[in-house]
Amino acid sequence: VVRLGLRPLSEPESHRLLGDRVAGPARDALYREAGGNPFYLEQLARSAGVGAAEPGGAAAAGSAAAPAAGALLDARVPRAVVASLAAELADLPAPAQALLQGAAVAGEAFEPDLAGSAAELAPAAALGALDELLARELVRETDVPRRFVFRHPLVRRVVYDGAPGGWRLAAHARLADELQRRGASASDRARHAEHAAVPGDLAAVELLVRAGCETLSRAPATAVRWFGAALRLLPAADTDRRVELLELHAGALRAAGELEACRSALLEALQILPAPGGARRAELIANCAAVEHWLGRHEEAGARLERAWADLPAHDGPEAARLAIELATDRLFQLDFARTREMGERALSIARALEEPALCTWAASVLCFAAASGGETAEAHSRQADAAAAMDALPDEQLAGCLDAVYHLVWAESYLERFEQAIARADRGLAVARSHGQGQMTVPLMLSKLYALEAQGRLAEALELAERAIESARLATNPQYLFWALWEAAYACGLMGDPEAAYGFSKESKAVASGRGRNVPGTAEPGWLAGYCRAAIGDLDGGREELLEA
Repeated sequence: VVRLGLRPLSEPESHRLLGDRVAGPARDALYREAGGNPFYLEQLARSAGVGAAEPGGAAAAGSAAAPAAGALLDARVPRAVVASLAAELADLPAPAQALLQGAAVAGEAFEPDLAGSAAELAPAAALGALDELLARELVRETDVPRRFVFRHPLVRRVVYDGAPGGWRLAAHARLADELQRRGASASDRARHAEHAAVPGDLAAVELLVRAGCETLSRAPATAVRWFGAALRLLPAADTDRRVELLELHAGALRAAGELEACRSALLEALQILPAPGGARRAELIANCAAVEHWLGRHEEAGARLERAWADLPAHDGPEAARLAIELATDRLFQLDFARTREMGERALSIARALEEPALCTWAASVLCFAAASGGETAEAHSRQADAAAAMDALPDEQLAGCLDAVYHLVWAESYLERFEQAIARADRGLAVARSHGQGQMTVPLMLSKLYALEAQGRLAEALELAERAIESARLATNPQYLFWALWEAAYACGLMGDPEAAYGFSKESKAVASGRGRNVPGTAEPGWLAGYCRAAIGDLDGGREELLEA
């Protein structure tokens, strides 16, 4: 991917866009007011009585930069632009104005009959109003029959915000009813139900839940919105349903990479459930611990897991297997290989008795990782064969539910110097994560490839991957991911013979990891590398201090 950052138009480019139809002083004033934004420039020119740019070079320049205006919708819009749009809309005939407001409620792209339903216009009146809007270039045709779009997203925003609030709510309700009559999907109806429904509307709650489930795998951030809306509408007294919705909401938040919010939703669900609970509570605690491990909150996760294991009445169900897997993982982060093996064996035994292939794969991968990490090489090779066979037999749909197992097995295979196998497995995990909406696993799986790449001398490839992981980690706002990605970039730079760049990455990594509690690798990894690099660039005393501290 090549990222193209669209800059504002320069003053000469703005003058080209306007052409020679605007006098010099007016052109200069328009440029200052528009700030180089091509849509603002054209809108101000329109309100000043100047036509749109002529076809050719100027129009091409404007269209090339036009997406930048869409990106600026949340920035300050010049008052003159808002005033010019308001003036343009003010003299519309009443039917055209109503249809435009109905279209703004319907969406950025709209069908005239749906917009007419929102505006309570008869079909013939809606089509006549559409012709008026097309003639004034407020809306435009698309390549899809009976589908139209606003001239610019800002036009739609001004129209939508300018419509009376009560009218908008009623229009959303009319569209929700019309789409239901047409048999539209829940995800198509959800936005209107979200606006039109009142607290306690259980039909709207169920619709929003269905919409969330429909969009979860392909658009988890949208599913977060629908599940969140359903929670707001659900009566507070319906605690059982609230726990169910909090679980769904947490799953969507995790898939969208919002791990702190996911943890909060799971903790809220645990507060509602009675303690000590049965299988339901154990499942929630296992899910919460899995998230806390990726956040570096190992001490909190471990204490909660141990209590849940002691409180569980029977250790023979799938919830027991999940708890045992997370306990094994937690002990692995603490380098307690004996406890990891004990709980991993318990998990594998339960999973085999239940004939659950995904759980078997997960438990076997944790045990393999523990053996490889603890130097039990012969055992690790034996467990790798079992775990790899089980994972290779899993279809992608089941593997999507236990991608942590892929991470564990990739690291184990790297430690066992099966580098090509580890890279191929990480690539499969990444493909499954992306195709099944499991965004929270992309950074760990990207980073899991780096050791194998570095061991093969593929250092430029490793550094590029680490830098991509840094960018993703910054977007995910997860300090655990970020310090780890920075550390991996530092390590790659160090291997490439660039200690200055390596020290820069490792110093930031150490700062991000600072104060996050004792966890592996955050406690020591950034510090020893920062010390090594500091010594390598000539500061021997400072490097020695950092190494000893680490």
